[in-house]
Amino acid sequence: ITAPASLRATARSKSQLDVPRGRLPAGLEFRIWYDRPTWPYFDDEGCVTVQVNALGFRDDEFPVSKPVGEFRVLAVGDSFTFGLGVQGDDTWPQRLERMLAGRRGGTTQVINAGFAAGSHYPPGYVGWITEHGVALEPDVVVIGLCLNDLGSIPMLWYDKVEVDPWAGGASAVLTWFQMWMARGEAERAPVDVEQYLETEQLVAVTGAVRSMRQALDAKGIRLVVAVL
Repeated sequence: ITAPASLRATARSKSQLDVPRGRLPAGLEFRIWYDRPTWPYFDDEGCVTVQVNALGFRDDEFPVSKPVGEFRVLAVGDSFTFGLGVQGDDTWPQRLERMLAGRRGGTTQVINAGFAAGSHYPPGYVGWITEHGVALEPDVVVIGLCLNDLGSIPMLWYDKVEVDPWAGGASAVLTWFQMWMARGEAERAPVDVEQYLETEQLVAVTGAVRSMRQALDAKGIRLVVAVL
């Protein structure tokens, strides 16, 4: 991740805003470089550019006060919500915005508040939501909940797949097909998720969700938990 020192300084100076905002530096722009794999939406140097707006969100510019008639959703979460590795338009909050706009036919704003709370863990969202989130006047708050928020749950269920190549590996096509079958078998194998759950962490997360729901209920704001 690269960002010039002058740009970081400018971003910090713009962050001193006495309005509801995310905790990311306002106006920050940086590029994330990946050595592999490469995808068509990467730029010529294998990078994805991330831009943070004036309110500290990875989103287009939008007013703090919700315009009359707008349906507003606040999407809070970690890197899955922020969209590390994808272009801004391909993050799930932006895709949700387009989907809702198409279905509702009215003005819709889904705010990408990934990392905006200064945390990647639900208990760290509570204070920010009650101080800043509700002031953005959302109709709905969506909490992106990853399974690893509940314990040391692996993001990949199966171990690295290794095979003894057919025909001694003489055929790349046969080896690919063999790997494809072995990987599919590994993916279908039952997994005991409960063994990874950590009681203390589970209690902290469920308690945080209850606190957020109580605070949002008092404002007439709906809470949705999206399991990613």
